[in-house]
Order: sequence, then C-alpha cells, then structure tokens
Amino acid sequence: MKMLASKVTVFQSAVLLLVLLCCLAVPVVASEVVSDGRTRWLHLSSTKGELPAADVDRQVAALVADIDGDGINDFVIAGYEKMAWFRRQKEGWKRYPIENGSPQVRMEAGGDCCDIDGDGDLDVLMGAQSKEGEIWWWENPHLHFAADKPWTRYKVIAVGGTHHDQIFGDFDGDGKPELAFWYNAGMQLFLARVPQ
Repeated sequence: MKMLASKVTVFQSAVLLLVLLCCLAVPVVASEVVSDGRTRWLHLSSTKGELPAADVDRQVAALVADIDGDGINDFVIAGYEKMAWFRRQKEGWKRYPIENGSPQVRMEAGGDCCDIDGDGDLDVLMGAQSKEGEIWWWENPHLHFAADKPWTRYKVIAVGGTHHDQIFGDFDGDGKPELAFWYNAGMQLFLARVPQ
C-alpha cells in the first residue's frame, strides 16, 4: 500500500477523525414507524436466544455491511482476538467465524468493509491494539462460507503501536477507495490507496 500522507496537522487530524466517527455512527437495531408516527424498536438478544452468542470475548468493534451480497445488511462483531459475521437467514441469524483467536492478532476499536481484492464482495479490515501495530484484512470467501472455517487474513502494514478507527472512502475524488486510519501511539493520521 502506498502512503499518501504521513504528516498531518493536529487540526486536520481532529477534523478528519470527527468526520470518521460520525460516519461510523450506524444503528444496528431494527426499527419501524408505526401508524401513530412513533418509532418502535425491535430488540433482539443473544441472552434470550434470539441471536447467536458472539463468542468474541471483549467486544471492540461492530460493523454493518451486506457481507454475502444478498441485499440485506449483516453485522460483524470483533473482540481482541476473535471476529464473527452474523448472516441473516430465513430462520434467523447464523454466526460465521472470520478470525478464531490467533495469538498474533489483537484487534482494536474501529474497522470497516470494502472490496479490497476487487472480486465484487466486501472484505473486512481491522487494526491492531498492540503487538507490531498491524492493520489486517480478511478475504471474503464469497459463496464458500463455512460455519467452522475462518477467513484468510493478510497484513496491510505494520507501523507500531495502536490503531484506532479505520474507514474507506474516496478521499481524493478519483472514484477509487482509499483507507484512512488513526495511529494512536504516533498521533498521526494516515491515508493509503487500496491496491488495484
């Protein structure tokens, strides 16, 4: 990945971080407007058996995306060492592992989805909480989903320390996605092109 910018002013960093955080504010509970105009929320819980248990230990991220490309949003829950995708099916939600608990992985808050490898499906990206300060992406095995097999993980970069908040967007107006991420330990904002 080619870095576009390595040094950004504190003000620029604060503004972009605020924009990123606002973009990440996505509701994950279904709702509907009833006849009297009020919004009624539908609450589903894994403790009541309405959703499968996340089984990711300490939860650090929640992503909403159409992972399987069926037109219905799914969600991804990540913990420090595990990550799972919850796929909507006719009979409810089914849990699929993305990362099953590798000691080399310790994820931090943030993450996003993007078609990183250009094959038409959404892949998942997360940053490290510690270790070498990696950012990884997991390749979506579209059409070959298995409830017992995690996705293949690739390292994007390692710049040391903790990464917080990653988001994809067309930040330079060329019609192609770039990755913006905040490097906590270095107090730097990075922008990187997604390889073609």
